[in-house]
Amino acid sequence: MQKMEAFGGQLFDAVFTRDIYELYRTACQRVEDRDGGIRLVLSLRNAPELLDVPWEFLFDRPYWLSLRRRTPVVRVLELARVRNPARIDGKVRILGMVSSPLGYPPLNVQAERQVIDDALAPPVERGFAEVVWVPGASLTGLNEALMDGEFHIFHYVGHAGFDRSSNEGVLVLEDSSRNVNEVSNHY
Repeated sequence: MQKMEAFGGQLFDAVFTRDIYELYRTACQRVEDRDGGIRLVLSLRNAPELLDVPWEFLFDRPYWLSLRRRTPVVRVLELARVRNPARIDGKVRILGMVSSPLGYPPLNVQAERQVIDDALAPPVERGFAEVVWVPGASLTGLNEALMDGEFHIFHYVGHAGFDRSSNEGVLVLEDSSRNVNEVSNHY
């Protein structure tokens, strides 16, 4: 635990240099008065070599930022082409997938799903949203789920990386035996 805290603290210090740290502290103080939070958005488009850094370890003693409700850490995927938002009639349909292939650090698939299901329970119960989970985490399963209907959100939990040869991000999916099957962002 001490090594993780030390690494997370060094990572925090590297990102939150003096001026940025002051902005961060000021923002935290402003939202605390209103029982709110701030979302830390990491845009790594111009630094793809940093995609594999475990940003979830950002540690501002005594807190892991990504574990606090008030300071979620979010990585964004910036695309060259952006579609206009679609009008949604009825409930928001969310397609979820948790990929934990062999040979990568294991994820607790059931727990990851449960976090999302619990967080979305109120809008689901009121009929505003629906969550559909891809069985397994294969490209075939994803294609089949997408063919079963229209979805507004795709929520992926799993490993990802950056392919320097193609200059593209990749998602790490599974085949039917839970072996690795990487998928480029051209999907």
